[in-house]
Amino acid sequence: MKNRYKVIIIFLVVIAALVASAVFLLKRGKKEPIFNDQIKHDLAVADFKEGEEYQFRQIPWGTSLEELKTIVPYSLFEDPIRPTTDFHSTESYLLFGKTTDAIFKFEEDKLAEVQLVFRSEENAVEQFDSIVAEATELFGAESEKIENTITIALGYIWKTDNTMLEITTYKVGDRKVMNIFVRAITESM
Repeated sequence: MKNRYKVIIIFLVVIAALVASAVFLLKRGKKEPIFNDQIKHDLAVADFKEGEEYQFRQIPWGTSLEELKTIVPYSLFEDPIRPTTDFHSTESYLLFGKTTDAIFKFEEDKLAEVQLVFRSEENAVEQFDSIVAEATELFGAESEKIENTITIALGYIWKTDNTMLEITTYKVGDRKVMNIFVRAITESM
C-alpha cells in the first residue's frame, strides 16, 4: 500500500510538471519546432524495449551527456519553470502518425529518462488506446494503471526491476496531450 501512495505522489508531481511545461509551451505561441521535421525516424511500440529492459532506440541507461551528443543530433533547452536543462533531439520521431522530438533527461550526468510528448486535437483517444493496446500485447498487462479525475489523466505503467515504460494522456485546455516516458529506475543505476 505504501508503494502505491509513493507511485501516486510521483505521478501527481510528474503531471504537475507536465501541465506547467505544456502551459509554458502554449504561451510560447506557434514558434518553429526545435526538431527537424525533414529527418523522421519511424518508431514502433516494440522499440521501447530491448531484451528484458525498457529502453529508447538501444541507447544505454547511464550514457553521459557528452556521449549522447555523439549519438543523437541535439539542442539544449533550459526550462524557465523547472531548474533543469533538457537535451532535445533535433530529429523527429513518428509513432502512429504523430511526430515529436525526444527529450533526454539526466540525473548526475547519467541518462535516466526519455520523454516523447505528442500534442493532438484529433484522434488522440484512439491513438492512445492503440498504443496502450499494442504495449499490452507486446509486454503483457500493465504493472499499474493510474487515473486522476482532477487533471483528466490516465496512465499505464509497465515495470521491470530496473526500468519502466509509462504511457499517459491528459488534457490541457482543449488539447489532448499524450506522453510516453521510458525511464531507468534511478535506485538501480
